[in-house]
Parts: sequence; C-alpha cells; structure tokens
Amino acid sequence: MKRNFWSRYSETFDTNENGALDKDEFLAMLDCLGTEVTQQDVDELVILILKFSFFLFFLFSFFLLFSIFHSKKKKKKKNSI
Repeated sequence: MKRNFWSRYSETFDTNENGALDKDEFLAMLDCLGTEVTQQDVDELVILILKFSFFLFFLFSFFLLFSIFHSKKKKKKKNSI
C-alpha cells in the first residue's frame, strides 16, 4: 500500500511524463513534503545511488561470469565421462 502511494504521488511530479523523476522534479516533490533539502544533498544522494548501482552491476556480472564458467566446467566434466 505504501509503495502504491509513493508511486502515485511521484507521478504527480513527473512533469515530462517519462516515468522517472529528474533532480528538479525530485526536489519539487521533496519541497511539497516540507523537507529542506539542498541541491548538494540531492547531488550526494545521486552519487550514492550511482555507486550502489555500479556495485550491483559488478556483483551481477561476477555471478553471471561465475555461473557461465561453472556450467562450462560441468559440461566439460560430463563430456569426459
């Protein structure tokens, strides 16, 4: 229920209707909620999100490569029997 609320609420501020909030739209939403967030706070949040996204991408890539390597190793072992 909370997720649905935030999804609907954020749609109100998606002025270009691209399905995502840019920094200005995000700041406008936070301002309407009564928060006092500076541009620097938002920039730091964006950097944090980008770092986390990079970490998740790296982790996903590692597991993908590991599973490919592992499946090839199993296939090679199966063919040698």
